[in-house]
Amino acid sequence: MRVHSLAAAVVVFMLLAAPITVDADVATPAALPTPTPTPTPAPAAAATAIDDAEAGPGDFLFSLGAAVRPRYYFQSNTGGKGRAQYRITFGTKLAAGQQLNVNIPLVTSYSAGRAPQSGLGNIGIVFAFPRAGPHSDRTFSAELVLPTVTNNVKSDDTQLRPHYDFRLYSDRGGLLLQNTFVQSVIVPPGSTWSSYYDLKALPYVDAKTSGSVSLFYEARVNFALGGVYVSALGPSVVGRLGRRFSVSAFDIWGLGANSQNLLWRYKVQALLSASI
Repeated sequence: MRVHSLAAAVVVFMLLAAPITVDADVATPAALPTPTPTPTPAPAAAATAIDDAEAGPGDFLFSLGAAVRPRYYFQSNTGGKGRAQYRITFGTKLAAGQQLNVNIPLVTSYSAGRAPQSGLGNIGIVFAFPRAGPHSDRTFSAELVLPTVTNNVKSDDTQLRPHYDFRLYSDRGGLLLQNTFVQSVIVPPGSTWSSYYDLKALPYVDAKTSGSVSLFYEARVNFALGGVYVSALGPSVVGRLGRRFSVSAFDIWGLGANSQNLLWRYKVQALLSASI
């Protein structure tokens, strides 16, 4: 009996100590993989969508999207000269955050001693790269001004106009800087040769629902006149009427010598904005 009990214990020990094998043909449930968390990308800086009329100075410079923007302005200059312009802008968003605008103006020019003249102005094609940040906007653009003038309402020259515009802002206001270089490349007989750098600076106080008030300063170095420097200063107001319509006006006076009245002008502008 003792021998049989010892043999039984050895068998049990051998069964417990033997390695456990699994038939390869028998499928075993696999553990479910743990999903890898996908990081949420940070939102890219995008320009302001075109869906409202201008609430503050220069809003249109940093806009991005498909839209139609009718604009009317009247501008009075020295010597009894003036100009009224009806302009419509067709805009569309391109790839990689670029904006293409086409400006089509109808112009009426006024001059002392002669009847007003009306006709098509210079059609402009603008290719822009607007970018927006949390407290600043910027845009670089290249504009081609075409010789499409009829009835001698403006100079019928072809121009290249690179622009760089920058805006610092907060909830209560900001500073807008517009830098433009204008260069005639083709000037037919009877047209004017243009070559100048122009700076516009507008520190402004903003009211989101009604518009803004700013101080308008403009400075210009006119290379076509031998590098003459002129400047002007005055108040500017933008009023917002509803979501689609705004009205702005400024009145600036020349400062100092060098025929500063070249920059004197009074301008009233109405803008209607509609998104597509």
